[in-house]
Amino acid sequence: MVFVNDGIIVSQAPNFIFLKDTNGDDKADIRENIISGWGKSDTHAGPSNLKYGFDNKIWGVLGYSGFNGMVGSKAMKFSQGVYRFTPDGKNLEYLASTSNNTWGLGFSEENDVFISTANNTHSAYYSMSNKYMKRVLTGLSVQSVQKIDGHYDMHSMTPNLRQVDVFGGFTAAAGHNLYTARNFPKSYWNRIAFVCEPTGRVVHNAMLERKGSGFLEKDGWNLLSSSDEWVAPVQAEVGPDGAVWIADWYDFIIQHNPTPSTERGGYKAKNGDGNAYINPLRDTNRGRIYRIIYKQAKPYTPIKLSKNDANGLLAALDNDNMFWRLTAQRLLVESKNKTTLPGLYKIISNQKVDEIALNSPAVHALWTMNGLGVLNGSNKEALQAATKALSHPAAGVRKAAVEVLPKSLQTLEAIQKSGLLNDPDLRTRMATMLVISDMPASDEMGRLLYQATLKTENGKDVLLEQALFAAILTHQKGFLNAYPKSSKLVGIELKDMNLSQRIFKSIADFLIINKPVETSASINKSAIIKTTQPAVKTAPVAKIVIKVVKNVMKYDKTLVSVKAGKKVIISFENPDFMQHNLVIIMPGTLQKVGEAADALARNPKGGQTDYVPQMKEVLYSTKLLNPGESFTLQFTAPTKPGDYPFVCTFPGHWRIMNGIMRVIK
Repeated sequence: MVFVNDGIIVSQAPNFIFLKDTNGDDKADIRENIISGWGKSDTHAGPSNLKYGFDNKIWGVLGYSGFNGMVGSKAMKFSQGVYRFTPDGKNLEYLASTSNNTWGLGFSEENDVFISTANNTHSAYYSMSNKYMKRVLTGLSVQSVQKIDGHYDMHSMTPNLRQVDVFGGFTAAAGHNLYTARNFPKSYWNRIAFVCEPTGRVVHNAMLERKGSGFLEKDGWNLLSSSDEWVAPVQAEVGPDGAVWIADWYDFIIQHNPTPSTERGGYKAKNGDGNAYINPLRDTNRGRIYRIIYKQAKPYTPIKLSKNDANGLLAALDNDNMFWRLTAQRLLVESKNKTTLPGLYKIISNQKVDEIALNSPAVHALWTMNGLGVLNGSNKEALQAATKALSHPAAGVRKAAVEVLPKSLQTLEAIQKSGLLNDPDLRTRMATMLVISDMPASDEMGRLLYQATLKTENGKDVLLEQALFAAILTHQKGFLNAYPKSSKLVGIELKDMNLSQRIFKSIADFLIINKPVETSASINKSAIIKTTQPAVKTAPVAKIVIKVVKNVMKYDKTLVSVKAGKKVIISFENPDFMQHNLVIIMPGTLQKVGEAADALARNPKGGQTDYVPQMKEVLYSTKLLNPGESFTLQFTAPTKPGDYPFVCTFPGHWRIMNGIMRVIK
């Protein structure tokens, strides 16, 4: 649930419901369904983590139960990921997909967005909307939600864990709220995120550190852990008093599904409503709430905020706890009181930064002006205040300023003058590029973007590369005019091209296939396209379809036969809620490859290999498929007859998710 408009929005699939008490009896007199269509086929895969965002919209995450409904006159359908909508329930946007069931969402004090998911991704960074990924730069492997966790193990106090995969790791990460107050030691400030793991009975300290335009998580051990086999933390966040409040599910049975079977679990279980397997030991009465207080914290004095107290709200923007700053921002926006603008200008003009180089009040003041609707060009003084903030000493303020200014030619000019395309803070630089991609096309901006491609640091950061490519696609004509005609790509392999060459190739390849845009730049098609080879007759092919069985961690086929030395095409489909792959290995090597896959899961970069071990025993493999994806694997069957196992090498799956490809003469 989330507070908004003198009431709350409650997530209760299939609906989001707005509740409001109008007479002070603490009962809802207004009950309005504002969004309908949230899936409830599986109750542990629905919407969660509703939060009021810096952009004055409601953010949330979703599991594989998905959304399928009408928002106004628009039909929408999407699966697991992150979304946002305006507080009235309109303008629902699906921002980005995630790889697994998603139960964690958190904001930093500079409006960086973090996510946690099930199945070995306890920390991820939301870098940009899917709309900037419609065309991905040639040769780039990048996702809107970047996996950033830097370790596998969670640090539990007892070996008595009940996990179905990612054994000893984060199979059910939930919550990702940062410490955004100042009552804990400085090492926590805007740096430690609290990630819960109910199957491990821990609240993990995820240390977030900057890496280029993104982040990297490091192991900060635990804030809380327990040997009590009922403890199951699912959410931890900073409260109004600066302490950390923890919601403990407190239940002996944590597993929802996969459903136990005779061979896996010792008995044949059944699923009930919500797709959870039925177990009489499940508890519904003993949830707990804890509060963790730093012993040396300063005394807390409760604050009372009101829309009618403008001065009190402005003062709260300067509070050292983001809980109060964001609450004050929301109430200022809801009040629509523009007499507060001078106070907001004063906050924004303050050039001071705190001990960790932040000026959080100015960030909130900028987004408050955005919510009051005064940055649409109608208020010159407001525009001047926001434009001046482009040169603020705090990187987070510069980032907020460029994001709230109107998408106009005047803002483009301000960006050019401020030099934000070369901002020393690469995260602010990325935000600038994404904003530029939403601006009206400009030849001069296209020229400046070409110059940005020559910056070494931009070509070494995958997020900057994609953001820059997205911006250039908007200002394409100017980029092509600036690109030197003497630069030839003939004979240069993609891996040897610099960033400007790769972007030029991506544009050229697209223009050759599609109708070219008007430009004075010459694109040498012969430098891009290889000569078409004459068609050749192909030998007979064995075509096989293998699907994942939903909820049971198995393939729908456990034995397939192919002829030795013949071509094979396997169409692999994943309708399950987890990630899966299909790896074909040498006979008799299932244990060896499986153990290598488990070891690979402990490598922070293991996901980049799709959890496929690089070893001679591995013959062919698909990529790691997200839920709903499919992949076509083509290869020539081994010439030696025998039983070749196929297996899913996602952490922990190989023991039960495997089959045999029988090669016959």
